[in-house]
Amino acid sequence: MGIERLLAVPTRCFYYPPNSLPLRTPFLLLDTTLFWLFVAAGVYLWLRVRPSYGALVIGLALLPALSGSPQSINRYVAVAFPAFILLARVTNEAIRYALAVAFTLGLALTTYLFVQGYWAG
Repeated sequence: MGIERLLAVPTRCFYYPPNSLPLRTPFLLLDTTLFWLFVAAGVYLWLRVRPSYGALVIGLALLPALSGSPQSINRYVAVAFPAFILLARVTNEAIRYALAVAFTLGLALTTYLFVQGYWAG
């Protein structure tokens, strides 16, 4: 099975029209990854921190995902503040630096895409 087959977007993903997005597969991967990260953060918050925080994060992740158009889920989960509380609880310096680098690169990429007119959120 080649890499082309693994990265092929199935036709059932109609909410990512091929003529409006030049990078359809990476956006689908980004949205799916963010969804699962926030669901996992919600479950952790529910079990370890506070059930109300977990319910909020899971709800904010599920609403756009189940609406029929999960495109740009990052706009909807950006307000899920309890998930970001977990980042403040990281005590390992290596992980903190790795997160800082990853978030800086993500900010640079999304800023570039926005400036080029490809993507607005």
